[in-house]
Amino acid sequence: MNIYKNTLIAIFLIFGTVGYAQPEREKQDMKDRIEAMRISFITQKLDLTPEEAQKFWPVYNQYRKELEIILGAEVEGHPRDRQRPDIDSMTDSEVKTMMEEQMERQAKLLELRKNYFQKFQKVLPIKKVAKLHDAERDFQRQLIRKLSDKDRGKR
Repeated sequence: MNIYKNTLIAIFLIFGTVGYAQPEREKQDMKDRIEAMRISFITQKLDLTPEEAQKFWPVYNQYRKELEIILGAEVEGHPRDRQRPDIDSMTDSEVKTMMEEQMERQAKLLELRKNYFQKFQKVLPIKKVAKLHDAERDFQRQLIRKLSDKDRGKR
């Protein structure tokens, strides 16, 4: 009886772990595909030479990590799908704190962009640096469009 019970528990643990790991793996696969698309898109839009790409991507990847830290603070504890707080139901003090936090985050983003503007100029010609922001925005639009089209296909 004890062996049967242990075997049953082991089976539940294995299938529970596999069931849990599958969505995480799919999520990571999706992130990897998006990152590959981003690299391809930006490389093409900026018309990076192999030498430029070799110097640019490590700097850009560090920029993205720092950007995610700042933006992650924005959504930490606030899932993206949750609506903005109802300002009318907040106290003046809570609204003021929320606004100050938003301004602080925007200041950090501006400082990050200024810092990396200098770093990108060291590895790319200025015209390619100028095109980077547009390339990032165009990639986001394309990605949203693709995901939206894919979502409509499921319905």
